Amino acid sequence: MANSSELPSKTSLIAARGFLLHLCLRVLSFVLSQLTIRLVDPTTLGRASVRLELGSSSALFLGREGFRLALLRNSHSNTKHDEERYSKDNIAWLVVPITIVLASISTILQFYHLSSSDLSTSSNVSLTDQRNAALLYFIAVCIESLSEPIQMFCIWTLDISSRALAEGTASIVKAFTLVILLRWGESYGVGPTTSFGIAQLSYAVIFTVLMYLRKWKSDIPRPTFRCKVLLHGPTMKLSSLLTLQSLFKHLLTEGDRIILTMTLSEYDQGVYAMASSYGSIICRTIFQPLEENARWLFSSETSKLNTNEYDEQNSSVSSIKNRNEDYHQVLNAYIFWVKLSIILSLPFASLAPNYAKTVLRIVGGKKWGDNESATRTLASYCVYVFFLGLNGITEAFVYSTVGNDDKTQNKGSVAKLTFTHAIIGIIFYISAPILVKISRHSSWMIPSDGLIYANCCSMMFRILFSFYVAASFFETHRINLGTKKIRKSNYHTMLELMRKCSPHPWVIISFLSTLFITTYSNSVYGSSSSFDSLREITPAVFIHIGIGVSCGLIIATTIILVEDDFVLDVSNIFLKKIKKD
Repeated sequence: MANSSELPSKTSLIAARGFLLHLCLRVLSFVLSQLTIRLVDPTTLGRASVRLELGSSSALFLGREGFRLALLRNSHSNTKHDEERYSKDNIAWLVVPITIVLASISTILQFYHLSSSDLSTSSNVSLTDQRNAALLYFIAVCIESLSEPIQMFCIWTLDISSRALAEGTASIVKAFTLVILLRWGESYGVGPTTSFGIAQLSYAVIFTVLMYLRKWKSDIPRPTFRCKVLLHGPTMKLSSLLTLQSLFKHLLTEGDRIILTMTLSEYDQGVYAMASSYGSIICRTIFQPLEENARWLFSSETSKLNTNEYDEQNSSVSSIKNRNEDYHQVLNAYIFWVKLSIILSLPFASLAPNYAKTVLRIVGGKKWGDNESATRTLASYCVYVFFLGLNGITEAFVYSTVGNDDKTQNKGSVAKLTFTHAIIGIIFYISAPILVKISRHSSWMIPSDGLIYANCCSMMFRILFSFYVAASFFETHRINLGTKKIRKSNYHTMLELMRKCSPHPWVIISFLSTLFITTYSNSVYGSSSSFDSLREITPAVFIHIGIGVSCGLIIATTIILVEDDFVLDVSNIFLKKIKKD
């Protein structure tokens, strides 16, 4: 049995390697995506990124998330009988028709919106252009849903590279397609919104085809009617509960775009869509693969704890010792990945806001860089990225344990999780319009600030609840967090867990110092960030950038000096080769 203090485990190494592969492919996608911002006007960007993306992402997420989470805990290796396996394979394929139905509903609503709304005569986006785009997004969702059973198989077998390769390649093709169509498509009669639809369709086709090409000869889930029970009952029940919970999660995650269409003008929607686009590039490049791989890691590690090995030998001293070591391995992995997420997220809250104008001027061009609303919105969104990154990791552990442990009676925990997210969602949907209205009439805020602040509060509540669920998990299994005193409640355990996941105080001080230094630098030198090309960057801007780079080096040095154990774990995970069993 491996020592509980050993990091990384083999699963941790696989997860980290998958994260790096995602990162490399998406950096290239980022370079292409930023060209899109330069070529598109705010109105078109808002319509494509808010309305069409909202419809397609809703259909895909709601159609598969609950089934994916349920099947994630019931891999082929944990299925002993063919009958049970066939019935679970059918559930994996049930995602396809459900997603198509949801996509059909979304498309009907899109057409209803177009028929009932008054299109601005000054807009270069025609009604036909938007209808074509809606149909293309519908077809793309249907095609992408066909890849879900293959994605489930990759999750079961911890084959992260196949999905990373397919997604990275598809993202690059999508970005190339969109840039080419936005640059030259209109001369051939292709409208700007239709260009987004064609690019999305190219992504779906490339991603699905690559997934099938890499896995078709493997033992992938295949629909069958040879089993007596077509759908595995317990898994279907858990899928239903998790789908309901995923609905509330989706309403929270996409709440900004929903509120956006209800409260802000088309101009503000376009500005917010720009900030969200750059923020989502960061999240998709760094935090989404980190979250997905952490979820696979936590699911793999916790699923090992739910075998009958400990029940059959519960009187054995060695069995109890091995059990405690395994739970401590999960605890160490949780602390490491949460701390990694915090350290990766903090620069976006301390450094990035004061460089929003400079970065936007370079990557977005003069049209966006000289837009005061755009730069202020992007600066505020950088703070929101910090909460997004931390929330993704903490919730990854929650979804990997809730409903997966009989001892903690997690069937009730699923209901509690759903209820908590529902309350947070209600608070968000009540507070967001109020904060938007306040910010609209404020002299020191812009309308989108209210929506971003409401999002930050919502994420903070979700993070705290995720910490509480994790603390309850370890407290229930009597896992000592290293304190001498016995904690009297889960809240004490939660505070101790948060303390262990937090970076060293000197690291936090370095980030705070960086925030104050770069804020001053931005007020003195950053205001000169007005240039048409890189050759026209003024010395003041170079000084501002140099101060930021220096602050970043100071932070990195501080981490290396005071977080030696953490740095060692990082080097082991990302540099050490996976040892063969």
